[in-house]
Formats: sequence, C-alpha cells, structure tokens
Amino acid sequence: MDMKAARRALKLSISEFAELHQCSTDAVRRWSKPKDATGYREPSGSAKAFTQALLDGYTPGKTWKGVE
Repeated sequence: MDMKAARRALKLSISEFAELHQCSTDAVRRWSKPKDATGYREPSGSAKAFTQALLDGYTPGKTWKGVE
C-alpha cells in the first residue's frame, strides 16, 4: 500500500495521519519514502488495514456498519 498516496487521498497532514495511527510523525515519514530509499520502513499489517478502512469510509469515534 502506498501510504503517502493514501494520506493525500484522505487529505490529512503527516501529523494528523500519525495521530490517527497513534504513532510518531517520523514513522509516517518512513512509510512515505520510496521502498528503495534509505530509512524506508514497511507499515505494519494493522496500519495498512486501518488505512484501508479509512479509505473505505470508516470514521473513528462513530458507528461503523451498525457496530457501536
């Protein structure tokens, strides 16, 4: 998953994206680098799944698909 493209599609700043993922802005920056770049880090499976949920319309703090 291209986390930089996902963050941009969600129209979130690096700090907003980091806050949603409960991680540092440095982690988001490492996810956003090209895979062959020094310092690149692959996001965890849960980070990718959460990002996909956000792209699919999930809004934290609200009900989702009838689940509270």
